[in-house]
Amino acid sequence: MSEAEEKIKRLYGMVENGVTKVDDILKDRLAVLKLDRDRAKTALDRIRAHAAPPTAFDPATVERFGEAMREHITVGATPFRKAYIRTLVDRIEVDDGVVRIVGDKATLEQAIAGQSIAAAGVRRCVPK
Repeated sequence: MSEAEEKIKRLYGMVENGVTKVDDILKDRLAVLKLDRDRAKTALDRIRAHAAPPTAFDPATVERFGEAMREHITVGATPFRKAYIRTLVDRIEVDDGVVRIVGDKATLEQAIAGQSIAAAGVRRCVPK
């Protein structure tokens, strides 16, 4: 939406500054950009309407979740451990002095809240 809006502004700026004149081609281009902007705005509004509000967790809930996960991950069944880690972790980056475990915040919030998490696709190792 922002991209289409910027393009529209640039075209209007060109007309205002005398770089170009309004002709049929420019009118058509503006119409296409306005349609793109309106479609993107409609999609964004639909996403916002269906998005769940952010969840706030009290410290006790986060602590209980952490304890349960530590127990299940350290002594739980191997298939559970693998599946749960694959669900929460998007990627692991290993540099010379740092290991970063990266995951989606919304997925972690769902896990803490006890909501089901859909299994992701096949994981793979990719050199960075």
